[in-house]
Amino acid sequence: SVQSKKKHFKEAIQSFLEALEIQRALRGDSDGPAAIATMDNLAFAFAKSRDYDGAINVYEDMLQAQLSYHGHYHDEYSRTLGKMCLLEERRKSYAAALECAREILALKERKYHSSSPGGAHPSVERARGMVSRLEQQVARGGRS
Repeated sequence: SVQSKKKHFKEAIQSFLEALEIQRALRGDSDGPAAIATMDNLAFAFAKSRDYDGAINVYEDMLQAQLSYHGHYHDEYSRTLGKMCLLEERRKSYAAALECAREILALKERKYHSSSPGGAHPSVERARGMVSRLEQQVARGGRS
């Protein structure tokens, strides 16, 4: 939204909440692509205003909507998990970030049929690296 681009995140949050309410009133209980996109913008605005709890709550709702609309193995579901993982890291909630990262890795391995270490798809290798980095952080006593 214009408010997000001008860094007026509180106003953007309010606009996205209103838009989501209207979309849900029009569609009923199911959230389709428009509502999912609005949730993504809403979570981004929460994150930019450093309300990580608010952003994560929206992303959790968004995951449920994506699951209902696209299914568990859709790329958008994995991308949303990645955004949640980054926010959990910002909150220094490394155990929660690790949980998201492990789910991303499982999704990538399933998609690219790659559970063996050698010669994996680059996307799988990146996910493995993220899991490894977060495992080390948790082992060093990172907050959970």
